[in-house]
Amino acid sequence: MRILLVHESARCHTGGANRVVVETLALLASAGHQVALAYTDGQGSEVQCPVYRISVNTSDSLVQARWEEIIRDFRPDIVQVHQIDHPFFLQEAGAKGPLVRFLHDQSWFCSAGDRMVNGFEPCHRPHATACLWHHYASGCGGKNPAGNWQRWQRVQRNFSQGRQQRFQVASEFMARGLEENGIRRAAIDVVCLFARKPQVIMAIVPGLIVVASRLVPAKGVHLVLDALAELRDVPCSLVIAGDGPERGRLEAQARSLGITERVRFLGEVSPAQVDAELAKAELVLTPTLRPEPFGLIGPEAMAHGKPLLAFDGGATPEWLQSGVNGAMLSERSAGALAAGIRYLFSDRSQMQAMGQKGYAMWQQKFSAEVYTHTLVESFERLVQRGSPNH
Repeated sequence: MRILLVHESARCHTGGANRVVVETLALLASAGHQVALAYTDGQGSEVQCPVYRISVNTSDSLVQARWEEIIRDFRPDIVQVHQIDHPFFLQEAGAKGPLVRFLHDQSWFCSAGDRMVNGFEPCHRPHATACLWHHYASGCGGKNPAGNWQRWQRVQRNFSQGRQQRFQVASEFMARGLEENGIRRAAIDVVCLFARKPQVIMAIVPGLIVVASRLVPAKGVHLVLDALAELRDVPCSLVIAGDGPERGRLEAQARSLGITERVRFLGEVSPAQVDAELAKAELVLTPTLRPEPFGLIGPEAMAHGKPLLAFDGGATPEWLQSGVNGAMLSERSAGALAAGIRYLFSDRSQMQAMGQKGYAMWQQKFSAEVYTHTLVESFERLVQRGSPNH
């Protein structure tokens, strides 16, 4: 099969859509498919396949002409569009053949981005004019009316063509979000993301807790620091792999709590470095407060055979079964995290058994082989159905 991916970047960064795109190209090529990537950011390429640069800082007619040139040259059987912010790729690019959109988050159908209101509570309202009021009144979209209006218009444009399009998402949680916005379930394929087989084997550091996350309030890392301060009688330490605008505040929080000797901030790290930290961990935390569209760190920890501790919500229940491969907390607080850590560390044999069960779950559902098989099956169905516009 000839498969063309479209994304804003051709480089692999830690986590996120960029990494998924780069690794998907490699997996599809290894499975014998002809792949190529069209990208827009103007930076260098880190993919081992044909690439096509599209400059989106030109007229719409030039973008369309470049797209038609790419289609003629590569002759794809199917096009998979990831993240790209240009009206042509949101509305018109699928007119010449089968196209599917892989949605990595909820911003395609939510002008606030995360479908949540104050307190990180989930929102189930479909996109509508009333969202403009809720953005301001509920604080879900910020207090800038101009910014709220621009994002709302973008989602409105998506829906102007979106009900005739087809989608791939990484979780049933995301599929429900699309359905709540009027997209037919038959137009949605769930393709769970994957974690690669670990490349490193390292000795476990007793009591080591790892959080791999972008440092923003919605990721809940501040609650982990508060929890660690409550666990002075529990011999444990924390590694935080990731960077973001909250790093300075979090470092100051650790100092004020008197726990700096038990916390290491690694900053932005490569996937290989995350892999090494997970290999050493005894417990992996995912304290995300927002409804997580998938949460790749969960399957990554499972691939290492590590137990997990996370807040309930979003797609988390799709890879974390409380009491099986870790513990899931209904209360999103530092106290609940502290109690969960204390509970898990009180029985090391139970933690080991949870890790083993998580590893088995990873093999069955979240391995690269399962992902590739599911993705290709989805592509084959889409090709058989043809373009929704024909």
